[in-house]
Amino acid sequence: MTSSSSPSLFASRDFRLLLAGQTTSQLGAQIAGVALPLLAVVTLHATPFEVGMLGAASTIAFAVLGLPAGAWIDRVRRRPVLIASDVVRALLLATIPLAALLGMLSMWQLLLVSLLTGVARVFFDVGYRSYLPAVIGREKVLAGNSSLEFVRASGQVAGPALGGVLVSLIGAASVLLVQAGTFAVSALCLVGIRAREEAPAPRLPVLAACEPRSPKDSASSSARACCARPRWRARSATSRSRSRLR
Repeated sequence: MTSSSSPSLFASRDFRLLLAGQTTSQLGAQIAGVALPLLAVVTLHATPFEVGMLGAASTIAFAVLGLPAGAWIDRVRRRPVLIASDVVRALLLATIPLAALLGMLSMWQLLLVSLLTGVARVFFDVGYRSYLPAVIGREKVLAGNSSLEFVRASGQVAGPALGGVLVSLIGAASVLLVQAGTFAVSALCLVGIRAREEAPAPRLPVLAACEPRSPKDSASSSARACCARPRWRARSATSRSRSRLR
């Protein structure tokens, strides 16, 4: 009897990079949830209605795009989607401190950035769990999901508190610049993963599956389906014997 101990997940360089990217991305997303409303209130003197609109803009993408994004990601490679999501969020957030420095910051810009970063976050959150089996293998998915879920929950707890501290120290606009840097770090971590991701299997169109077949093909496929089941074979034999007795 031989016993083999599987190596720890953290011994995998690719998993460490994925976990680091997920950690920085989660922290960045949670910090934005604090920094953007504070920037709107302190700098632009936003009304309660405008602050509520800012919060709705960042979350509406989950309700609208959650299911379509999942169906689309199943048909493409996940890593390019994750990298693009991080890069898009980094560039969008970097425009806010730049606009504040030039004196061109507006509430419309905050709403647009909040909406688009929410869309990018949907694709990232949906894609990184699907990408996990390509990095560590399907036999370790349970342990990998546990680690990623721990990171996500920790980010939800520590992110807002850290965002509030950073806003009080360096200002909301500067915090958003730091947050853009966290997304850039996440993208670099994903770029460094060496595990090869297999191309998704092509799917037959629905219309092709429903195309009418010739009567001969339909009859032969029905006969094969019946003969493939023992119960149907027994019933067919019984019916044949009864017809012979008659």
